[in-house]
Amino acid sequence: MPNFTTIYCLLFIALTAANCKKDKDNAPPPPQDRWEAIAAPQRNIGTANWSFNIGNEVFFGNKDNNLHFFDLDRKVWVGSFNYPNGFEERWNCAVAVHNNKAYIGSGRSGNGFFLRDWWEFDPSASLPWKQLADCPVEGADGRAFILNNTLYSALQINGAMGDQSIQTKVFTYDITNDEWDTHINQLSKNCGTSGFSFLLNNQFHFGAGYNNRIPGSIFTREHAAFNPANQQTTALAEFPVELQSAENGITFTHNGKGYVLGKKHDLYEYDPGNNKWRTMNKVPEEAGKGVITYVHQYNGKTYGFTSKGFLYQYVPE
Repeated sequence: MPNFTTIYCLLFIALTAANCKKDKDNAPPPPQDRWEAIAAPQRNIGTANWSFNIGNEVFFGNKDNNLHFFDLDRKVWVGSFNYPNGFEERWNCAVAVHNNKAYIGSGRSGNGFFLRDWWEFDPSASLPWKQLADCPVEGADGRAFILNNTLYSALQINGAMGDQSIQTKVFTYDITNDEWDTHINQLSKNCGTSGFSFLLNNQFHFGAGYNNRIPGSIFTREHAAFNPANQQTTALAEFPVELQSAENGITFTHNGKGYVLGKKHDLYEYDPGNNKWRTMNKVPEEAGKGVITYVHQYNGKTYGFTSKGFLYQYVPE
């Protein structure tokens, strides 16, 4: 007589194995992205400063009172611009580019003081620097972006220990009239500062930052998007990991997706279509070349500069 217990166990094992094989067969393939080294002269550009690109030229803020720039077409260092009188050496400032001009402001001075001044930089002008109206508050770690001729500055911290709401305030500046709006937009989600941010589909994504409303220096994994059109904030899929203290995730966008590069050389991809994150291939760190610290896009390509000025190009899937 058949042993039904044995038959049942064998059937269960067979079905489980079949399901495991099916799950394995349906597993997404590993990512095929990579970073390729590009031959170019090197220059030690350091870390914790700031950079931006206007067309094919990438500009790097430095501690020697100069703005150094690199030509992505010719793959050479071109020269530098002196900082203007009144422009303090700074770090963790906010930068946005619009109509071939850069807007640079806030941040911390070399002595650690919080700043509120803003400047327009036009490399094609006979007088490249123009001082703008000061932001209503001093702050650092902020991120700036420009839509419809309006500059938005958000995700700041400042020296006012009692002001715990600064991280959720969005300040707006009218470029045409050189005027900051007295109405302050609010983020309804506090995902902190020193995390990541990128502009995707005219929405400002931000997250994985330091939330100063929570005791104990808590870095969140929260992620949200702010829509300037209706001033609404939407909570989205959490970031896969907790970033490190003051990490300031390096970001870029490609083919409708957002990318965040952390200091542990991990790269994460966000797909707004399915509201999911995916871990991509690690970013290379070659001996003596430093880590990729600055990322810029030009002519449909994404370039990464290490802290020692070595150049890479990101090759997506």
